[in-house]
Amino acid sequence: MADYLPFIFLQRNPVQYDYKGKGGGSPPDLPTRNRRQHGKALLNELNTSVNRIEEVRNERRIQGLPVNQGSYLQFESKPGYELATKSLENINRKIRLLNIQEKGENEDDKVITASVYVPPNQEVIFRKKINGYLTETTEAGQPKNKPLIDSIEHISIVSIYSLWTDDINLIPGQAPAWCELWLNINQTDEEQIEDVQNIFDIINITYRESVLSFPEREVLLIFCNGAQLNEFILQCDLIAEIRLLKETANFWLQQRNQEQVSWNQELLQRAEFSYQGTGICLLDTGVNNGHMLLAPAIADEDCLALFPDWGTNDHDGHGTTMAGVLVYGDLQFLLESQENFKIRHRVTSIKILPPRGQNDKDLYGALTSQAISLAEIQNPKRQQLYCMAVTCDEKIKRGKPTSWSACIDQLAFGEDETKRLIILSAGNVRNNDEYSSYPHSNLTISVEDPAHAWNALTIGAITNKVMITDPDYTDHTPLADYGYLSPYSSTSLTWERRKWPLKPDIVLEGGNVLKAPDNSTIANVDDVSILSTSSRPLNNQFDSISGTSPASAYGSWFGVQIQNSYINAWPETIRGLMIHSARWTNELISQFNLDISKKTDLATLMRICGYGVPDIEKALYCNRNSFTVIAQKKIKPFGLSEKGKRCVFQDMHLYQLPWPKDLLLGLGETDIKLKITLSYFIEPSPADLGWEHRYRYQSFGLRFDLNTPGEDEKTFLKRINIAQREEDEKVNAQNDSGRWKIGTTLRNLGSVHSDTIETTAAEIATCNLISIYPVTGWWRERKYLERWRNEVRYSLIITLETPSEEIDIYTPINNLISIPVEIPIVAKKAKK
Repeated sequence: MADYLPFIFLQRNPVQYDYKGKGGGSPPDLPTRNRRQHGKALLNELNTSVNRIEEVRNERRIQGLPVNQGSYLQFESKPGYELATKSLENINRKIRLLNIQEKGENEDDKVITASVYVPPNQEVIFRKKINGYLTETTEAGQPKNKPLIDSIEHISIVSIYSLWTDDINLIPGQAPAWCELWLNINQTDEEQIEDVQNIFDIINITYRESVLSFPEREVLLIFCNGAQLNEFILQCDLIAEIRLLKETANFWLQQRNQEQVSWNQELLQRAEFSYQGTGICLLDTGVNNGHMLLAPAIADEDCLALFPDWGTNDHDGHGTTMAGVLVYGDLQFLLESQENFKIRHRVTSIKILPPRGQNDKDLYGALTSQAISLAEIQNPKRQQLYCMAVTCDEKIKRGKPTSWSACIDQLAFGEDETKRLIILSAGNVRNNDEYSSYPHSNLTISVEDPAHAWNALTIGAITNKVMITDPDYTDHTPLADYGYLSPYSSTSLTWERRKWPLKPDIVLEGGNVLKAPDNSTIANVDDVSILSTSSRPLNNQFDSISGTSPASAYGSWFGVQIQNSYINAWPETIRGLMIHSARWTNELISQFNLDISKKTDLATLMRICGYGVPDIEKALYCNRNSFTVIAQKKIKPFGLSEKGKRCVFQDMHLYQLPWPKDLLLGLGETDIKLKITLSYFIEPSPADLGWEHRYRYQSFGLRFDLNTPGEDEKTFLKRINIAQREEDEKVNAQNDSGRWKIGTTLRNLGSVHSDTIETTAAEIATCNLISIYPVTGWWRERKYLERWRNEVRYSLIITLETPSEEIDIYTPINNLISIPVEIPIVAKKAKK
């Protein structure tokens, strides 16, 4: 019988050290070049491009047409090689890197292009670099500027194809379309914004004012055709990139009449509504909270809409069925049960979709931000998480951020202590043709926008719904077997594997699809769907819902149970505990015939189902044979060097875990499992500038490491932290990835990192040192934005577990933690 013992939140501080990273690895390979031939060819291309730009500029002046002042140049790599993009920018000379794009599916034919804005007369900088390459030699005997010049294959004039960072087939032709215009300015620069608006008026481009702001980027909406876009490029000096504005897909279910009012009355007699300040905010089609099951948890004043004339009622039905899951979790289980239960949270409904037509051509990120603001104004003291199952069916480009996903990341990151847990549905496989090729269709259909957001908890779907009782379908069979991936669930197998997070993060019940005797498929059948509340309670009390929508709703209910149990748990912690509790089921592993002892197979599995199926008991409690300790702390990733000229790493944290060493040694060869999860939120930089150097998407990263068996503290510190070594001291810093289930390469993607070691008790007995240290991001690379001043939050979750229920490890570790020991803070050298 389970003991249901509470997690322990670590109050004592970790030891804090100055931190110096282990370096950036080997320099990139460069193509073999004939120095003289290559330098002269690039110089000729640069001069030809600059001369042509000036010719066009003069022609326009003669015709009395406006012109921009600077030049847009494109730099291209040789296929299969990197481009030294960092060296293309010179902030002091206002030469700015605008966007970086990759073309080609394979590494051998991949071409990288960089669009660069060059102010008037500053192209001389690139001439000097090429001439230096041709005529000057370094002390090492290499041509000057060799890494940059050798990496460049061609230099040309930027065209609309260079600034368009979406699918080029979507560039508007003669017919106008709404586009996202990303400008290389800040919102505070009113003069530059006014200049852009003047150009809109000249060209007759319809526009919306700034709807999203990111570091060094303002996003406007413009309605224009291809000719207007080309003309705008010739007049404006502030363009960074242009993308198509995507539409939202409405994938809702039909209502069905199943159950009776008396079931609700009996259910409510067993329910106790004891609100304790927690909640879930639903961003959807509104909620009809007059339903007798919803009224106790959703007040009239908590039903809001983005625009008052929309009304707050559910015009579609989807929002009310979502609300039933948000309030009750598994409603069918509660109806079948005879047990009393408590509901300690409330639900806020923000209607974000209009009752007729579609939203105005506004950015969905701005609408999401506005909706969350409404919820927080309405209930400023409520500890609530956010659930949204509205996604865009335009497939995202191999996992790259969009304005919507970046806004989700920005909302989660928040300001100061205002962090938010945002739970999203992964998006659905949608039609019968795609169901008929299950599960191949699931492996090729991408998680949808904005569910690839780094900070969001993205939920896909499995299914256990295989029972068929409806006489109309007795000759049908479930498309997915018990425990298999739901036919609705999308995946991230088509994404670039070494750059973007593992999505979905976890999977929950999403329902099944039926297959007819003729092999045709039928979706949204009640028998294999999820039971919830109907939006038309005067006609029927219950409705069915399927897909990743109910999976995300159930995940939100799951998350608020953690918040109710640990009222001071951060959003980062709740996300971390849900992932920490998850496991890959035998059914999911066998369905795709994977050997998860192989890292390549494990990577495939995680792109299908993330960390697997979460366990609510493991996310809420310990047993005697397991112990979970949680640290919610702050760390300062970056500071300034002693002379203040550059940003450097600053802090590292070291935890000395309260291991019962003698007990573990006494257990000898007994199997034991150690699991560590690190969860934090990054600040996004969504401009399409690749993933290198100063323009990384993440503001910072954090990593964890564990000492190896027998490795003492001094040796461990020197292995991971150069600042702990003597000058020129060499240390064996071998990759420790082998003993971990997932390994560092795979687990370090995104902003939540979780991994497991399964070994013997004796071997883990001395592995009680955990370090948390920073890795670089745009906060460090862009010193002038002064984000290096910031502290950041993280949640560290550590579980030690034995398979034997007879072994009590909870009590001795709890006793060790209860001893009040003050650990000193080590003085820092880096500047604050």
